[in-house]
Amino acid sequence: MEKPTPVRLWNPSAAAGWSLILSPVFGSWIQAKNWQELGRPEEARKSMGWVYGGAAFFCLLLATSGIVTTRETSPPGMIFFAAWYMTSGLAQVKLVKEGLAYEKKSWTKPLLIGFGALAVIFALAVGIANARQPSVAQRLETASVAVVTRIVKEQLHGTSACKSVQVVETLPDGVYRAVATMEDGKTLPVTLRTKDGRFTVEIPRQ
Repeated sequence: MEKPTPVRLWNPSAAAGWSLILSPVFGSWIQAKNWQELGRPEEARKSMGWVYGGAAFFCLLLATSGIVTTRETSPPGMIFFAAWYMTSGLAQVKLVKEGLAYEKKSWTKPLLIGFGALAVIFALAVGIANARQPSVAQRLETASVAVVTRIVKEQLHGTSACKSVQVVETLPDGVYRAVATMEDGKTLPVTLRTKDGRFTVEIPRQ
């Protein structure tokens, strides 16, 4: 009598371990494939629910903060990992530890996919974070408001303070043409210059 051929699975405990780096989305996907191999479609469906839910969770985190923290050392990652493991991931781990015979699948392909996806997500996070950083012109606009006020009062003997500065033209060699709006409603042409990490403000005498 022939012995039944063991099912081929990825080690669910290893899947949980890799989830600390690649997020429970990865572990849920691996365990969903294992449940399918075991002929348990309901459990596979529940695992895929964690895949979709986790993807949505981390996409929301990425969109709102520009940071993806899936590891156990981060609060969002730690909470999500604990919720997944206790309610879903642990069941398959226990099943195998109770003596389920199986052949181990290679981790090469799923890990290549997992780390590839992680690299893409990291690149997106860096891109979003950089996009949210103010430009040089925006930083100059903010920093020059107080300088314009000081120049107007100390050098031009004015009384009105600067309300805002807006760059209107970017020139070569770190030169920016701008317009300063004063609290009394008047506007002044302003030249901003940057060099070696410093900037200067020039206002022609009126």
